[in-house]
Amino acid sequence: MRMRTVVMVLAGLGLGALLACQPSAAPKDSGDDFHPAWDMPREAETANPAAIADEDFLIQAAHANLYEINLGRLAERKATNADVQSFGRHMIEDHSASMEDLTKLARKKGIPLPPGADDAQNRREAELAKKSGADFDQQYVRMMVEGHVNAVSLFKEYSEHAADLDIRAWAETTLPTLREHLKMARDLDAKIGGHGAPD
Repeated sequence: MRMRTVVMVLAGLGLGALLACQPSAAPKDSGDDFHPAWDMPREAETANPAAIADEDFLIQAAHANLYEINLGRLAERKATNADVQSFGRHMIEDHSASMEDLTKLARKKGIPLPPGADDAQNRREAELAKKSGADFDQQYVRMMVEGHVNAVSLFKEYSEHAADLDIRAWAETTLPTLREHLKMARDLDAKIGGHGAPD
């Protein structure tokens, strides 16, 4: 896939949800957990579109990690199902570790990362926080399924096509964990009687 196409995929991954759980042409399984972090200067994109795509990827991955951590903390507090609480804790641990690695990589590349999730993700978190009981549990797990479908798609693209070899390697290293999270979320969704997970 040419880098221009990868940029279009990035822009279209509009949580939706590893990695967010949320814009233009989207992959088949995207939800709305993930969002481009901000509009990059057009002159910079023209000068080096591959580098801009890699930078967008790291920013988007940071948004996703921070979003997953926030939702995991919410699940720790509000989930009534013990397995959902445990899953939330697992997301906090894994995405905090991923964020540490990402921060080191971004610092090495001179790429500033956002301090938190993006506005759309914050709105989704606020909506989830209004729910309680089984409704909360099912919606949280559903968001985790959707978000990790998007994360797996995004990280797979950059594990194969990132211009920067270090960024490509980080995406490749992170991808198996995201696939594990997706499987866990799907299994949990089936167990608690969710609405059905996307393929």
